[in-house]
Amino acid sequence: MRDSEKSGEKSVKKSKRQRAQESKLKRMGRKTSNRNKVEPMLKAAEDLYRAVMENDHFIVTLIDSNYRIVMVNNATSRTFQKPASEFIGQECFREFEKREAICSHCPGRRTMATGQPAEVETEGVRDDGSRFSVRIQTFPVIGPQGIVTGFIELIEDITERKKAEQELRDSEELYHAIFDQAADSIVLIDAETGGMVEFNDRAYENLEYTREEFEKLKLADFEAIESEKEAAKHIETIIKKGPDIFETRHRTKNGEERNIQVSTRAISLRGKNFIQGIWRDITEHKKAEQKLRDDRQQLRSLASELTLAEERERSRIAAELHDETIQTVSIAKMELEELRKSVHDKELDKKFEEIGNSLGKTIKDIRSLMFKVSSPIFEQFGFEEAVQDWLIEEIEKKHGIKTEFEDDGQRKPLDGDVSALLFRNVRELLINVVKHAHATKAKVSINKIDSKIKACVEDNGIGFDPGKVVDKAVSKGGFGLFSVRQRLEQLGGNLEIKSEAGCGCCVIMTAPLKQELK
Repeated sequence: MRDSEKSGEKSVKKSKRQRAQESKLKRMGRKTSNRNKVEPMLKAAEDLYRAVMENDHFIVTLIDSNYRIVMVNNATSRTFQKPASEFIGQECFREFEKREAICSHCPGRRTMATGQPAEVETEGVRDDGSRFSVRIQTFPVIGPQGIVTGFIELIEDITERKKAEQELRDSEELYHAIFDQAADSIVLIDAETGGMVEFNDRAYENLEYTREEFEKLKLADFEAIESEKEAAKHIETIIKKGPDIFETRHRTKNGEERNIQVSTRAISLRGKNFIQGIWRDITEHKKAEQKLRDDRQQLRSLASELTLAEERERSRIAAELHDETIQTVSIAKMELEELRKSVHDKELDKKFEEIGNSLGKTIKDIRSLMFKVSSPIFEQFGFEEAVQDWLIEEIEKKHGIKTEFEDDGQRKPLDGDVSALLFRNVRELLINVVKHAHATKAKVSINKIDSKIKACVEDNGIGFDPGKVVDKAVSKGGFGLFSVRQRLEQLGGNLEIKSEAGCGCCVIMTAPLKQELK
């Protein structure tokens, strides 16, 4: 009985020992579990600390409540160009800003006083005196019982950012100077509404509005466009077409229309479309251009009148040579022949013969001169006959150039001035063939095309570059083809030149026919 009691007591004691061991094992398990949970957190904190301290962009420092530096990262040494060890224990304001005491804008001072983060932009100063722009952020270090025991200071070198900001400000100032002081109107228009978004002073001054009046206007209110719908279509075209330069008309506040040269481009900002326009008032320029055109037209008219007056004078001189000079010399020759018949002296007869021959030659020379001044065939039979006769007599017989004449046989009524001018032009072109073309063949063809006459002068000569020849004639104040063209255009005609080196030349002239009453 006693042995069984002992055995039971032993069993109870063993049970207590096991329970104690099990309790110990549980405590150890809990500690292990807690350590397993804390270790990753410690590692993460260590990684974060290392990342902060090894950061190449920010200067990171730990500063105590006396503003002494406790710790710095690598970026601190690199930026301030001195070993990290030289910072430890030094006052931050002396090291980083070269000040004798804490200044009023110090963010660390505010953080120490309020326990809140602070920030400021200022300048950092190196030992060599060089300065650079910095942004300083401070964060409190909270000790036991919530007391601020120091702060972490992050210093960012913002020199390049400051430089970029200054360049941007300078650029904006330059833009506004150009924008505001430009001689042309500059506007930014809302592509959806057609309303004014931004504009310089010239935009409203040139149209005689006030700034307040102009900013309420839309494009359709002053551009010579029939409706807002048409204005919207116009803006849509600009957006699709891209940058463009064109001319339009704007109405001033008083209704006066001004000629405007517009340079436009579409701009997209923050998902919205705008039209940038530069408007140049060219009203006076247009007036000057029109005056120049009028002066040129008047000059052409005078030149044409001079040419036609010359043709009329040539005809008059030719008529006088024919009716008076040739007749007088012919009568003198006839009277000389009659006188010669009454003389029987051989020597005197020989003298009379010589004088008669001289008079005959004189008559022939006068006829030739008369033909050069103005073709009598032209006066008697008209343009086509005169051209054919002159082609044969002056080009083929005198200069040995084979000629061909072609006429479609249609009736081609011409005003006297047009007929005289065409004949003179054909004659000048054929003379050019003789002088410059080195041709062996020349052809003139005359045709009726609708309400115009078409005259072509062709040759198989050496040819030329039409553009260079005309430009050279103009630059030297010459005439030739340029003069022919000018005279034709004055009468409503035209001249076309087809030629190239080694391929001959074809000059095509057109002129209006005389309108006959039916």
